[in-house]
Amino acid sequence: MPFALGVQLLLSFTAPLSPVAGGTARLPRLPPLTGVTPHADSLTATGVLCNPLPVRLGFPASCTAGSMDVRRPRLAITDPASGTVCIRAAEALLRGGVRFHAGVLSGRLLGVLPVAVPTSALPPLPLPYLTLDDVEAHEVQLTAVDVSLEHLDMTARGPCT
Repeated sequence: MPFALGVQLLLSFTAPLSPVAGGTARLPRLPPLTGVTPHADSLTATGVLCNPLPVRLGFPASCTAGSMDVRRPRLAITDPASGTVCIRAAEALLRGGVRFHAGVLSGRLLGVLPVAVPTSALPPLPLPYLTLDDVEAHEVQLTAVDVSLEHLDMTARGPCT
């Protein structure tokens, strides 16, 4: 049975997790955490539209999507003093008001073409469907109304694969 949140959720890998009940989620202005890298086997987003300009002053330019399906997401949090913590799930489903930003988003477009690009560099063209395989992201900020995680696991041993 998946874990589901029915509140506005702000998930930032450059700042702590901040759920916001109702209203508009605000990205906190905190310095980026070092050593945090999200990976996934694949990412499929529907109804994608990227805005090259920030929605608000002081915030990064971001993209919106109707939904996002992430297969085998993995988050490696590395600290030289204490080692690596790995958070894994079989699948993450994000729905409703999905907004995301990545300093660098890399993967294989349609499973073939290697790409590495910041979301702020994407043109403001609507994409009905976007899929990437072997995804890696840096400086990620993400908001969604509904988030479901299947088979969530957290461990401090071994590589985050």
